[in-house]
Amino acid sequence: MNTSWTVANTQFELHRYPPNQHDKSLQAWDSSDDLVVQHVLDTYQHTLPLPDILVYDDLFGAISLALNNFPLGCVVDSYVSKMAIEYNHEHNSKVSPTVYNSLEKPTAASIVVVKLTKNLAYLEHQLQAINQYQGNCDIVATGKTTLVTTSVMKLFERYFDDVSSSLARKKSRLIFAKKQHKKLVDDANLLKPKFEAKWPEQNLVLLSHANVFSKDQIDIGGRFLADHLPLLTKQDNNFTVIDLGCGNGLLGLCYLQQNKERIKELIADEASPQNLNFKMIFADESHMAINSVQQNVEINANELINVCNFSQDDCLSQQPDNSADLILCNPPFHQQNTITTHITEQMIKQSAMVLKSNGVMLLVANKHLAYQKMLKDTFGGFTVLSSNSKFVIYMCQQKNVNKG
Repeated sequence: MNTSWTVANTQFELHRYPPNQHDKSLQAWDSSDDLVVQHVLDTYQHTLPLPDILVYDDLFGAISLALNNFPLGCVVDSYVSKMAIEYNHEHNSKVSPTVYNSLEKPTAASIVVVKLTKNLAYLEHQLQAINQYQGNCDIVATGKTTLVTTSVMKLFERYFDDVSSSLARKKSRLIFAKKQHKKLVDDANLLKPKFEAKWPEQNLVLLSHANVFSKDQIDIGGRFLADHLPLLTKQDNNFTVIDLGCGNGLLGLCYLQQNKERIKELIADEASPQNLNFKMIFADESHMAINSVQQNVEINANELINVCNFSQDDCLSQQPDNSADLILCNPPFHQQNTITTHITEQMIKQSAMVLKSNGVMLLVANKHLAYQKMLKDTFGGFTVLSSNSKFVIYMCQQKNVNKG
């Protein structure tokens, strides 16, 4: 993997995060990062005092690292991006900027840099936030030429003035805009999930923020696994379930709904609500996902909210070994705009560590994705619980008592 990045005659060592877990051909920056850094330096580095800069969606910290001499803040939805920003700044002996989550109000800035995303709903959320939270400022967005579409330009024109784009350079382009006054927006409440999906058969209503997977429909892979969830038995005491990569909480909520009466029995048997012997953990790297699932538990299973824990995490990095009985997972096969299997591999390996002896992982995947070797190498084998024309559900049992 190439980790040596030179931009504006300065060299940095820049890693994707977590380090050493990626395809060797991948790197932590692209030509759109080069383009926007050079533009900002050429335009503003001789301005005194240096203007405050706010960077949206700096995936691995490349932009903020190269502009570290400016007063700087970052806004990200991804826990992995937050960790990458902090890691790469420390690795290059730089002070990390303040990192805000995607639903937080950042401090005001004179320059706002936006790393473009394919998710137009999430991009619109970011532009609404800039429109509402920032005073007059210059806006510079950067991305591959394929992301600078007519629809994207119209979004910028809806919220800002003097919108234009640069010529393409190394397959990347910039968008320029100015915020000169606050424009009216259809929905000024940035903290409210704007998307809804209903699953009447499971008695579920799922709300989602803009950057949540399958935000406006019930994901068909998740639906397939949800129809094959195990029941909590009388023998299952002190039982912990993890919905790994939970998104809006589809799998975990289905498990709660399908096992509601048994969970209530367990709760009723306990003398203190602080000492419950059933726990449901929702884990995801997206702040918007975790915020969405918290609201969905309140809507769909509020009587069980005390047994639920919500964890923004890099897979299961914050979960203790030998602590879970069942892990449910509908894994992603991409990181931001990059197709990759390393996240699923990390999920599988960490699940094996977190599961108790005889604990079970249920993983649903597209049939064409070759996860069998990962599962066999990690768990020693697997069972196909069910399959259809598109998906397969793998069941893996942790049989290794001594893990380290």
